Amino acid sequence: MVNSIIKLHTENHIGFENFLKHELPECITVLNRGGILVFPTETLYGLGVDITNECAIDRLIELKGRPRNMPIAVAVTDLKQVIPLAEITELATKIIKNCLPKPITILLTAKKTINPRLLGGSDLIGFRFPEHPVTTAIINHFGPITATSANLHNCPEPITIDNAIEQFGDRVDIYLDSGPCRFAKPSTVINTINDTIKIIRYGACSGTELEECLRGN
Repeated sequence: MVNSIIKLHTENHIGFENFLKHELPECITVLNRGGILVFPTETLYGLGVDITNECAIDRLIELKGRPRNMPIAVAVTDLKQVIPLAEITELATKIIKNCLPKPITILLTAKKTINPRLLGGSDLIGFRFPEHPVTTAIINHFGPITATSANLHNCPEPITIDNAIEQFGDRVDIYLDSGPCRFAKPSTVINTINDTIKIIRYGACSGTELEECLRGN
């Protein structure tokens, strides 16, 4: 038995306003009490918990069966949410201001304010800027949440909400169903620590697209 599946109808203004009025408060309540959401993005469905709640992070790691030495990315909506959590290089600032939201995870040096459970023994933290109105609204109202994909470790990627439900069942508090993800592949992971772009994982954003964005094309 699944706890709660919310079918999103955000194709028009009325549908989105209904979400803000009725379902958004429920999502915020779940996050505040240490619960887990499955939320939509343009790449894959993600698992979201409060990044300041150690018990929620531990529950997430256990749910995924994820090795604790693997870092967990953070979903944000703007540069202001990143500044308290990570060191911002000049190149990273340019990417965030000029190129996002795009299907990119950008790696930055974590500040001590980040819960070490998210770092997996590293000193880097990844940031995602999901391009989906519902997920953006949740983060804007609640604050940064985790952005790991909504699947068991080494299991099929969650392109639809059914992929996530099949793997987690009633162990997730709320599933937000927005239909198939637009790109249906993971984000591209980039490292900008030394003010150069190094692609760590190729995904939904190509290197060419990133270069064109930085050139202002």
